[in-house]
Amino acid sequence: MKRWLGRFIYFVIVMGTASLAFYQYKQSQEEQQKSEKQNLVFPSLKLPQVQAFSIEKGDTYIHILNKSGEWYLDSPIKDLADRDLVGDWIENLLSEKIKTIKEEGVDWAEYGLDQNVGSIEIITNSGTKLKLDISHYSAFDGRFYIRKEESLLLGNTSWASLTDKQGDYFRSYKVLNIGERPVSLHYDSKLFKAHLDWDNYKWKWSDHKEEQEDTPTLFPLSHSELESYWSSFSNISFEKEVYPNTKGLRNKFKLTKPNIELQMEFKPKGQKWSLKISPEINGKFYAMVSNRDYIFTLSQEQRDRILLTEQIIRDHHQPFQFKRKEAHFIEWKGYDLDIQAKKEKEKWMLVRTEGDKKKSELNVEELKNVLNKLSTLSAKKYFSKEKSFIKTAALIIKNKKEVPILKLELGAPVEWQVHKGKD
Repeated sequence: MKRWLGRFIYFVIVMGTASLAFYQYKQSQEEQQKSEKQNLVFPSLKLPQVQAFSIEKGDTYIHILNKSGEWYLDSPIKDLADRDLVGDWIENLLSEKIKTIKEEGVDWAEYGLDQNVGSIEIITNSGTKLKLDISHYSAFDGRFYIRKEESLLLGNTSWASLTDKQGDYFRSYKVLNIGERPVSLHYDSKLFKAHLDWDNYKWKWSDHKEEQEDTPTLFPLSHSELESYWSSFSNISFEKEVYPNTKGLRNKFKLTKPNIELQMEFKPKGQKWSLKISPEINGKFYAMVSNRDYIFTLSQEQRDRILLTEQIIRDHHQPFQFKRKEAHFIEWKGYDLDIQAKKEKEKWMLVRTEGDKKKSELNVEELKNVLNKLSTLSAKKYFSKEKSFIKTAALIIKNKKEVPILKLELGAPVEWQVHKGKD
């Protein structure tokens, strides 16, 4: 009994000690987090609460505001702002640590905060203005003196990067600034036209017949290639050479008769967006976007990523697709071979000649490999149906009812010859 009681007391002591240690650890963690939060320049402010902000240093004044969830540059230029750059700048500001030096009675001239200061002003959704003045010279260790209301703060060296911004730093150079997938895409150029819809998680030709009149043939689309095109398109950027959108410049850069026109529609707002691209002019391409008041430039590489062609979006595997499980008869004629085979009870049997009923079992794995390889073939180039060629071999695959599910007629290998002449 005494032994049991001693063990119980020991257990209670151990558990009590462990609980106390855990409590002290949690308390220290909470105090540390509270202390770190108090060291932030704006402890309770979050990114979604920021409605506008400005940066002023020397002759540079930048003002950015949020309209309906989109960031806009209001000064020194009026244009779309890059939401990623804006978000990063605000997050960096809100995560900056500061140290309070004095809370009242500060001689601001002593710390370079009386004149020629840099300043940051934040306006919240509620209309509250939060202002910081940053000294024009740093402390002895490279850190910066900061004024917040009547308090003198000391900030890290990283404060310099928050105020040293050019007037166009936050400008968006992205071709497309809408962060969603379009529900329709209309591409129009002298070489190719395509009107596509995004429906049920796939790209397809537009249902509107009148929109397809200028499209030659509605060929099978490659969903993966279109996804790759869209992913690439979403990340295309203009060059930093920007012009005002005037009638004279539109004529000069041949944007009244563009080489490429691209239109997109987005839901649920039904927002429409368009892009016009000029022909090449002295190695450059010029572009207009419907929601921007400027003419932008594109490099050859970026322009080429916008090009849409049949070669890019056509499903080149489609002509060789068939349901392999339905294959029950295979016929091959050509290259001095005449082979017929059929499946009996899940085994492929070879019929050597039409008159010879003797059958032998085929190498099943090898035949499966042949069928698998057929589905990986892709067409390199398409010609019109009227194009004739000398047929040298034929492969026909049929189902149980002996209806062809794949028929290939092969011609001789293509040989290209180049002849050099005076011209």
